[in-house]
Amino acid sequence: MKQETIEQLEKALSDADIRISELEKSLHERRAEEFPKVSENRFRSIIQKSLDIIIILDQNGIMIYETPSLQSILGYQPGYLIGKSPFEFIHPADLERVANDLSEVYRKINLGVPTEFRVHKPDGTWVYLEAIGQNLLEDPAISGIVITARDITDRKSAEEELKKHRDHLEELVQERTAKLEETIEQLGKEVEERNRVENMLRKSEEIFDIHFSLSDDVMFTNDEEFRFVSVTPNVERVLGYTPEELVGKTFQETRVLHPNDMGRAYDNAQNVLSGGASRHPVYRFITKDGKTIFGEINGVPLIKKGHGSSLISVARDVTQRVLAEEELLRYSDHLEEIVKQRTNELSESEQRFRDLTENTTDWIWESDNQMHTIYSSPRVKDVIGYSQEEVLGKTPLEFLSSEEALRIQASWNEVIPNLQPWRNFEYSIMHKDGSLRVIESSGMPIFDHDGQHIGYRGIDRDVTERKRVEEELKKYRDHLEEQVNHRTEDLARAYEQLKQENDMRKATEIELEKHRKELEEMNATLKVLLRQRDGDKAAMEMNILSNIKTFILPHIEKLEAMDQNDSQRNTISMIRSHLEEITSPFTRNISSEYMAFSPGEIQVASLIRDGKSSKEIASILNISLNTVHTYRYNIRRKAGVKNNKVNLRSYLKGLG
Repeated sequence: MKQETIEQLEKALSDADIRISELEKSLHERRAEEFPKVSENRFRSIIQKSLDIIIILDQNGIMIYETPSLQSILGYQPGYLIGKSPFEFIHPADLERVANDLSEVYRKINLGVPTEFRVHKPDGTWVYLEAIGQNLLEDPAISGIVITARDITDRKSAEEELKKHRDHLEELVQERTAKLEETIEQLGKEVEERNRVENMLRKSEEIFDIHFSLSDDVMFTNDEEFRFVSVTPNVERVLGYTPEELVGKTFQETRVLHPNDMGRAYDNAQNVLSGGASRHPVYRFITKDGKTIFGEINGVPLIKKGHGSSLISVARDVTQRVLAEEELLRYSDHLEEIVKQRTNELSESEQRFRDLTENTTDWIWESDNQMHTIYSSPRVKDVIGYSQEEVLGKTPLEFLSSEEALRIQASWNEVIPNLQPWRNFEYSIMHKDGSLRVIESSGMPIFDHDGQHIGYRGIDRDVTERKRVEEELKKYRDHLEEQVNHRTEDLARAYEQLKQENDMRKATEIELEKHRKELEEMNATLKVLLRQRDGDKAAMEMNILSNIKTFILPHIEKLEAMDQNDSQRNTISMIRSHLEEITSPFTRNISSEYMAFSPGEIQVASLIRDGKSSKEIASILNISLNTVHTYRYNIRRKAGVKNNKVNLRSYLKGLG
């Protein structure tokens, strides 16, 4: 009985092991089936809770998928856009640009450049969207164009508000400028000074363009301990870290968040996990290469079992926006400073103009459109002798003679109706002391802010002394011109005489040149003849020496060797003596000491002694230059002067 019980237990254990194995296999298969569903549910939760719109277009541009966020942003019921073209909802002014950008996405030449456009809502309003397209037509899981769009209406509104603020500041500057200009419109040359100041201000001002461009958003999930659970791959493009470097680590461990913002970020995350609204805070982030960027975070809790277990967040790079806001503040302060500076400069300019009008020697004036004087500088008394009070309300014609007044009135009738300026116009006026003065006048029309002609402004100066000097100069110049004319006539006559002499000289030079060429030709002929004569002379001398050596000396030597009586010896001695007298000292030395020279070597040695070069010797003897060099070598060898440092000509000349 006991043995049967043991066998039953063993069988039961065996059956239990088999059942456990089957259960483990079933559990493993179930986990393998449920894991993709869990991942899919997590991704679907992220997409559905995202504030961005994601739609998918087929190859014909028809919408085949939309995210639930489309209803909260655009107001259309789920599924309303399916089967429609997105161009039905885009503002007409943006259609062409969006069509071009979408075409680039289809052709895979747009690599993530965002496009801004307006979309029509059911209530008749327009929403600004910023969209990025990705071509996934070849991905079997998608088979379409994925468009990710976000609502940038608030950003556009902020840009408009900033533009209005900037325009308002510029309008204030213009209004203040107009008022300041109006206060100095009564002053003549300040127009020129004011233009100079405005040009300086325009050069110093910078027109700031504020661009609010957002990079691709980074989506990430972190748990209650502030630890990264998942991060989208584009985090590497923004921060330089790969998702693998962040997942599983806390913000403190990764150090991607600025330490001074860590506490605020933790409090805001806890608030969102507790059900509070995200306040879109902006934090400072540290990139992998150490740079600081600004990011705006929008997070929503992932609810499990009635409470938030993790936080799904979208981070957006707003560095440019933050920097632009800081730049705008500096720009506003800069504009206010410019207004103050301009006010001070124009005030100083006004005082400078007053000082100028009171200290210049010229008479500065201003009149209404009927040419009645409404302003006169104190220098009017120095110019025409009348005081400021005496000329105010009067026209310049009242101080002129009737004839001069008619002439000036005729000139005014040509320029004033056409609102033309005049410059350096001269007229004569009788000074209050009775002297006649010549005045030079310049004037220009002035207008109010509505463009209406209100008068003329000008400057007059006394040029009486200058005119007197000009008259004296004219007389002197006329006298000089008369003298120049006389001198010119004298020079003309002298020129003709010199020309005739020059012609004669040229004729003489031509004749002399002709004779010179003839003499050169004769000289060349003489040189050829002289070279030929020298050659003949040398050849003749060499022939004589050669004949003496060949035909005479051998016989004399035979006679001298024979038995001779005194009479015969005297005769032979006389013959040798006469031969020596016939030859020159040079040939005598050559024949007596170097009788081993050949006739050709003797000829060459004689020409070398006469100072002829190797080329000249070759020409005279009609032999080649190499043959001359061979003769020279043999002469040195036979004469015992192989050392090239010894000058052969000097050596041969020393023989005679």
